[in-house]
Amino acid sequence: MRFVQPGYDADDMATPPNKVIFDSDDIGTLSVIAHGIYRFNNGDNTKKIASWSLDFIPLCTFQFRLSNGPQWRPFIVPAGAGYVNQRLTVSQTGITITLALSVSYVDIAWQAYRLAVTP
Repeated sequence: MRFVQPGYDADDMATPPNKVIFDSDDIGTLSVIAHGIYRFNNGDNTKKIASWSLDFIPLCTFQFRLSNGPQWRPFIVPAGAGYVNQRLTVSQTGITITLALSVSYVDIAWQAYRLAVTP
C-alpha cells in the first residue's frame, strides 16, 4: 500500500521520499515490517504469536476479537468480558501474550512498524 502527495504517482518508485506519505514496502519510518492474525485458544496460557530478529523494539498495533463476537476491538476488554490475567509483550525477538480466557478463543490481529520504541 502506498500513498503519495497530490500530483505524484504512487506507482512511480522514483517519487521523491519527501512526497511519499506512507509506503508499506519502503524502509521508512512507518513501514509495515510484519503483520498477522493469531488465534489464541482457551488453555494456551502463554504463546509467542510472532517472531523476528531486530536491533530495536518495533511499534506494534493490535486488535482483538472474542469467539462470541464478530466485532474487532482496539483493546483487551476487562475481566468478566472474556479476559483475565492478561499480558502482552513486544520485544526485539517478537510478540508474546499471556491470557486466561473465559471464552473458547480470541483472534489477535497485529502489525509491526519500522519505528523503534523505548522500553
